[in-house]
Amino acid sequence: MFQISGFTCGMWDKYVIWDGINEEPFTEDKIGHLCTIMVDGKLFSISEILAIVRKKPQIVPIMVFSCKNGQSSKEKNFDGKPRGVFSYFWNAIMDRDPYVTFRDAITLVNINMQQEDLEQRAEVFCRIDILDMPIMNVFLANEVPFTMILDMCRTELTFAEFERTFKVSKS
Repeated sequence: MFQISGFTCGMWDKYVIWDGINEEPFTEDKIGHLCTIMVDGKLFSISEILAIVRKKPQIVPIMVFSCKNGQSSKEKNFDGKPRGVFSYFWNAIMDRDPYVTFRDAITLVNINMQQEDLEQRAEVFCRIDILDMPIMNVFLANEVPFTMILDMCRTELTFAEFERTFKVSKS
């Protein structure tokens, strides 16, 4: 067992990370997935969000990331307008099939990004039993899915390190 923001991660034993090719169990060496994200110059701690969510055991977190840890979330011109690549492909896939599964959506987004010659791979962090459920129809008896779609860059720096280096504020 290991700790994230003061709570034990034995509860994460059934969680996996799917990147369109590999399905890996969530283990201590994957702790970077529960990192810090930056949006509009402000920092948010994913592990702190999950600590709040997990205080209510009926809430089941699902996190979709636009890129792997250490990659940047790219933008590109589509239809003559700059757009986030992940968001563009994610929305196109959801428009075509709102009942696509998390596994298939991540796979399709990554295929599209690869066809655009982008070094960016989306991934999802969720329980293994949720991976093959339709995104818009996750049914869990006596539990509530809490889905976060995070189209932003991640860093493993702490708030203090990031604030000192980049002079940004904590949300």
